[in-house]
Amino acid sequence: MSTLSPPPSPFGIVLPTSQGSIICNRNDTFHTPELLKNWQGAAEEMTLGFLSLFLESAPEGAVCLDVGSNYAIFGLAFARSLAPKNGVCHAFEAQRIIAYMAAGTVALNGVNNLYIHHLAIGDTCGEIPIPKFDYKEKANFGAIEFASEQKEKLCQERQKSSPDDEKVSVVTIDSLQFKNVYLIKMDIEGMEVLGLKGAEATILRDKPILFVEHIKSGSYQLASICQNLGYRVYLFDMLNFLCVHSSKLNAYKKLETVGINLSARDVRYFWA
Repeated sequence: MSTLSPPPSPFGIVLPTSQGSIICNRNDTFHTPELLKNWQGAAEEMTLGFLSLFLESAPEGAVCLDVGSNYAIFGLAFARSLAPKNGVCHAFEAQRIIAYMAAGTVALNGVNNLYIHHLAIGDTCGEIPIPKFDYKEKANFGAIEFASEQKEKLCQERQKSSPDDEKVSVVTIDSLQFKNVYLIKMDIEGMEVLGLKGAEATILRDKPILFVEHIKSGSYQLASICQNLGYRVYLFDMLNFLCVHSSKLNAYKKLETVGINLSARDVRYFWA
């Protein structure tokens, strides 16, 4: 009588967070330890609370875009905040395995207004190879870069590419023709400049709040792009810019009541 070999240990686990149950990779060296230490997800809870102040002012039927969603922690928070106003969040994740985890999280939490898209975001439509890493080994999977080489050092090396590598479709935000876009959070590991260029028509039309990681994209170039689109650019922290269109500066006035002075973070004062 033959015996079946035991299945390999799964790398997917479910952890409780302030936003609900999150499916993540037990081998993730950043998000998983943070969630294990603090069920709120200490690394992102302050940012989520900050952005929620803006979402309180979102109009009926508002759309939020979570570009580079990873495990959809931001997407869950955005969707829950928008639900009373019949708003929706569209989240984009280019890594197939991570996108599947995010989709599982949506189903697990029964969030009807959060859509997970396994797509990369860029300045033109096409396709791009998915970098090859082993999800059964340790790495900061949220730091994987889709450029030709991995610049940030991870716990494992990027595997050699080949013509048969799995690919993911690349689309522009403009090509998706979303309406009433209120907030765009963009964290795509050095491809933010391309992502913003592909969203230019949407940004010029709807003037959404932009929360964009700048650490890998060249801070000056990224700030210049946003300023040329009519935005006031604030240094939210060492990783991210918060950008508010000049015509909507009153949107952050309420932040003064909680002790947040954005004016002191205006990049013009740092780079004058």
